Amino acid sequence: MSFLSEGFLYSFAFYLFSVTNVFPDYVSRLSDNPIVLSLLSILFYGPNYLASIISCWLSMNSLASPKKLGVLVCLSQRVGLILITLSSFMIGKASVPVCLVCFFVSYLLFNIADGVSAPTYFYMASTMIHKNIGTFFGAYNMVGSISGVLASLLLTYLYNVRTYPSNYQLMFSIGVVFALAASSAVAFGTREYKEEKKTEEKVRWRELPAMMKKSVTGNSLFRYYVLIYVILGAAEFAMPLYSVRLAQQKDLPDNFIGMMSLISLVASIAANWIWGRLSDRKGLFWVLALSSACGIAAAGLTILNYGGVLNYLAYLLLAFASAGCFITNNVACTVYAEDGNSTILTAASKLCAAPICILASVGSGMLAQLTSITVVFVLALTSYIVCTILSLRKIKL
Repeated sequence: MSFLSEGFLYSFAFYLFSVTNVFPDYVSRLSDNPIVLSLLSILFYGPNYLASIISCWLSMNSLASPKKLGVLVCLSQRVGLILITLSSFMIGKASVPVCLVCFFVSYLLFNIADGVSAPTYFYMASTMIHKNIGTFFGAYNMVGSISGVLASLLLTYLYNVRTYPSNYQLMFSIGVVFALAASSAVAFGTREYKEEKKTEEKVRWRELPAMMKKSVTGNSLFRYYVLIYVILGAAEFAMPLYSVRLAQQKDLPDNFIGMMSLISLVASIAANWIWGRLSDRKGLFWVLALSSACGIAAAGLTILNYGGVLNYLAYLLLAFASAGCFITNNVACTVYAEDGNSTILTAASKLCAAPICILASVGSGMLAQLTSITVVFVLALTSYIVCTILSLRKIKL
């Protein structure tokens, strides 16, 4: 229950600091330069994924107390949120370039800490939860989606009753409070299983590449999963452009984007519960196959862009596709960890996917400008088709 409470509180905070919804609007009010805006994605994927190496090294050298490590690392992430909040209070008191530099430095530190904290947190959880790990991740993400719905209502309210930048200053301050409360829920609400202290030799930095390589090459099922996970990264090319493409219809309601965001959040609630249960009962490749099929349908409907209720259906299916990708990565890195340490598998999968995800974060807009926006969705559609076929090959009927 403490983990689910943490999931609710932190997801509420994380939505108030959302890289997909909040930060683009926040930064665009300071600068509409495309290069400046692209830094949001570059500084999210790059440091976040690469920092998983640090997380792996820390967890492998602190095996005696995963909880203590997880809590301390997560607190460092909260420091980044505090710095982002403090930088927002500089608006109007310092020049725009200074405000942007302070924000992006804080944002960089947050993403480094976030990349370190996520694997160590889920490693901590995996040492305390030994049954139905897929159901746990599904429930964790589900309460996070419910929290996101409530946070979106708060966002709408603050946008209406306060002006820029005071609305963001209050929003970020509330987010920090919820993030710190989330840490307290785990620190004081969970109990670690007492195990005999490990006496293994410390793992050195130079040993990590070989260990990560072995985790992929020496485990055929995990290697096959990583292949699918990397290909799914190509679908990320289209992710920032779904709302742009679907909003090209005429006579859309004023609250179209808000409705799409709400549908996405509500769909995520159902998707996380369904995928979590299915993962425990049928295995993660079933989840990959069905969620990739949802991605095929979402990309196809977006290419056709018929309008009306089909636009909302496309966004709903996209939420199911995204939730399946997220859950299966957590589950795969947990169930395929032969020595019980999931962080080395997390680091390996993130490093394999990092190049294409970084490229996707900056490439979608360029590809759409050089060719057409439809080409981006054709690429996503192709990626989902390949992933569906590869997943079906591993399903035992």
